[in-house]
Amino acid sequence: MKAIEEIEKLEAAENFKQHVINAQKERELYNDCVKRAKETCILSFDKRTNHYTFDFSQNVSIPHFSRQMGPIYFMSLRKVQIFGVRIDGLPKQLNFVIDESETMMVPKHMDPMLSSRCWI
Repeated sequence: MKAIEEIEKLEAAENFKQHVINAQKERELYNDCVKRAKETCILSFDKRTNHYTFDFSQNVSIPHFSRQMGPIYFMSLRKVQIFGVRIDGLPKQLNFVIDESETMMVPKHMDPMLSSRCWI
C-alpha cells in the first residue's frame, strides 16, 4: 500500500474545508428561503414566495394488524416508506405512506415518489 504524501493530505484538507464552506452557504440560503416564505405567506398568491421541503424515509416499521392479540402483536411489524412534503410558509405537511408491497416492482422507489408529487 502506497503512503499518502503531504501534498495529497493538504489537498484533501482543502477540499474538505471548501465542502464545509459550501454546505454552510447552502444552509444559509435554505434558511433565508424558509424565512421569506413565512414572512410572505399572508400575501396574495401572486405576491407570496413559496418554499417546499420534502423528505423520503425508507423502511419505517409499524404494527400491521391492530386487532392482533397477544405478545406477537409487536413482533409482526409492517415496513412502509413515508414521503413527506411541507409548505414552509404554512404550518402544514402532507405525508404519503407507501406500503412495501407497492414498491417491489419499481426501480429504487422512484415511481411512488413521482406519483406522490402529483398531489402537490
